[in-house]
Amino acid sequence: METYLAGRAEPKASRLNLIVKATGVSGHWLVTGEGEMLASQTGARVAGTAHPGEFATIPLYNVEACAGDGSYVEHEEIATQLSFRRDWIHQEIHANPANLHLIYVRGDSMEPDLQDGEIVMVDTSFADRVPRDGIYVVQIDHQVAVKRLQRLPGDQVKVMSSNRAYEPFTAHLGDGELKVIGKVIWHAGPMG
Repeated sequence: METYLAGRAEPKASRLNLIVKATGVSGHWLVTGEGEMLASQTGARVAGTAHPGEFATIPLYNVEACAGDGSYVEHEEIATQLSFRRDWIHQEIHANPANLHLIYVRGDSMEPDLQDGEIVMVDTSFADRVPRDGIYVVQIDHQVAVKRLQRLPGDQVKVMSSNRAYEPFTAHLGDGELKVIGKVIWHAGPMG
């Protein structure tokens, strides 16, 4: 985002579309600086004048899910909260804001899919279950990590990293060996 604001790069159309949907800013205004700043069809409001309930605040926990060897979790403390438009949460990521948490990713094992320092949105309605393959936040022996899980027959899952330098392994669900905290449904991070 800082690269865009400094004028060193221009976002692609797909990125502009995401910015427009998340903020309610008019695409024409964003590209040209002309006309109304807010897109009237979105029902967006100037900051401070939003309708009650228009935005959901999602807690950003002071927990790091390592994309590597794992980070020990002693307690979960909310560092801050970030606000997202409720209609964006429902229409774009199909989630209930009450089930959402944000945490930082640390390490390189999920590169190139997730970068060190990115924030991931975790849907905790997937806790302790893996209905389909995807990227999940898991706890293994008190270590919290972000890993790709592949469902296997029975209560087994294959635990994989996107970075091929890390070997995959198999774990069992339900016996305490691996606890699913939630499914990663969105991520954001600094421009490289």
